[in-house]
Formats: sequence, C-alpha cells, structure tokens
Amino acid sequence: MKWSYENQSLEFNEPKALSYGFKLLNAKYKLCKDTIENFIFLIEIQKEEKIVEIKVMDKDYELYIPFLVTTATGSLVQSLRYEAEKVLEDIKKYCFDDRNLRKDIFAYIQKKYKTIPVYPFKDTPSAAVLKNDYGKWYGILILTKAKSLGLAREELVDIINIKLDPNQIAQLLDGKTFFKAYHMNKKYWISILLHYEIDRNLLFSLIDESYNIVNK
Repeated sequence: MKWSYENQSLEFNEPKALSYGFKLLNAKYKLCKDTIENFIFLIEIQKEEKIVEIKVMDKDYELYIPFLVTTATGSLVQSLRYEAEKVLEDIKKYCFDDRNLRKDIFAYIQKKYKTIPVYPFKDTPSAAVLKNDYGKWYGILILTKAKSLGLAREELVDIINIKLDPNQIAQLLDGKTFFKAYHMNKKYWISILLHYEIDRNLLFSLIDESYNIVNK
C-alpha cells in the first residue's frame, strides 16, 4: 500500500514522526507496528519521493505477498488492508501538518480582527498568541506532546486553546478533537487538536466566540 503526499496540503513533520516512533534509517523513516493475526506492518516514509508505504510481514518476518496484490481477495487480506488504512490515517494525523491550517487561521484572524500573532516565549518559539486590541488573549497555538491532552501517546501535536462558555466546553469535549485545556483554566478554556480532518467552519466560528467572550 502506497500513498503519495506530493500534491496534498499535508507536509511531513520530522519531529512529530520521530516522537511517534519512526527511526531514520538509510534515508527513510521506518516503523514496525504489530497488527492482527501476529502480522507486522513495516511502514516507510520516503521524504524525498513524498511517499508513505506500508508492507506486511508475517511472524517469521517474511513479506506477505497477497497484501501487495491488488486483485487478491479473502477475509485476511481485506482485514489487513482495513487495518493498514487505519494506521495510515493515524500517521497522517500525527506525523504530518496541514500546512494550510495555521496559515488559514492567521489569514482569517488578520482579515476579520486585524490580529497579528505574537511569539512571546523563547523556550517555545512555535507558540503563537492571539490578542485583541486591548492585549487580552483569545487564543494560543501550541506544539505539545499528545499525552498533555490525556492521550496515551508521546508524539507532538498542534493545538489551539480558545476561551468558551463552560456549558459549550462540556458539550464539545470528545477526547478526539476537543480536550480539556492544556496549561489553561479548564473551566473556561478548551484545547482543539489541529488536524487535517477538522471542520474549518466550526473552528473559525469557535475562534469568533472566543474573541467575542474576551471582548465583553
């Protein structure tokens, strides 16, 4: 199974991939991952070719050929393909950045609120703070470890913290995209995981709500 990200909005993020578990070997980022029926996924990210490839090895570390044959059928092959698709989606989410997402957020707030993000923290240079005209925060974008959100994983993730009504926060929390706020008052702030599947219209509307709450 191969996936090319050459003409995609997604961009490979090496620090995230390394924290996810990939190792750089012979100019490729490689990872072995256990899957069903004692099979193993061998995952390779070829940065120069912009390709992610997933192969299947059996318990003796022999290449499982039916997985590579597109016309192969059968419940085992289909199950392995299904699991491989899930792994690929996970890798897209945690090892790649939507290179347009931060850019789109910054373009949106600049156009609507004339906000220019500031970067006040020397120890976390990627942390971008969003302030209103009075200098009050209505958002901050942070690169942090997934476990900071309560996820049982070590890789880095991009999040935005915004201020919302406590009742709305309670309704949004799902442990997938919306989390209790990282490093902020959890009653009034929420952390949103920025990934390529996120609903941009919903994200921008929540940023609007945060701006309006802070402006009151």
